[in-house]
Amino acid sequence: MIRRFLSIAFAAVLTACASDPPLPPSSSEPPVFDHSILAGQRVGPVSLGMTKDQLFAAMGLPVDTIVSYTDVYVHQYQRHFNSDGSFYDGLEVAVSKSSSRVIYIEVGKYNDGYTTSQGLAVGATESRVRELLGPAEKVVLKTEHSFDMYCYKGLRLKFLEGVAFQIQVNPWDCAKL
Repeated sequence: MIRRFLSIAFAAVLTACASDPPLPPSSSEPPVFDHSILAGQRVGPVSLGMTKDQLFAAMGLPVDTIVSYTDVYVHQYQRHFNSDGSFYDGLEVAVSKSSSRVIYIEVGKYNDGYTTSQGLAVGATESRVRELLGPAEKVVLKTEHSFDMYCYKGLRLKFLEGVAFQIQVNPWDCAKL
């Protein structure tokens, strides 16, 4: 009886994990070397769903890689150190350990000028974001030691003191927060 219960529970966990939307298929098209942020698709030459090998061919090797406790490698491409010794990255690309494919892309403060077609970039105020993109599908307000987050289809913006400090392109929209 306990084995049956555990089997059912394990199957439920696998089903929940498998419910994430699928990544776009890997493309054989060459990367586009521009400075565009396309929600749910790409940031410059880095596209959701591209393989790790395609990422390294387009961007070169990262300056650092963080191995997370989850199924993700986070490859950091631009890293700048603040006066207090902390660092703030310009471009981070998360690659799934199991599929070796890009699952999200984050643009930070030092990002070589990546913008959306509407002109949205890191550094925009909350009011400017709402003016350009309309009301968010979901807003998550955090504690005093964290950040606020606005979620749009294929795009998340993180705010600190009313200013966007990070933009994330992802395939799962607002369902996975």
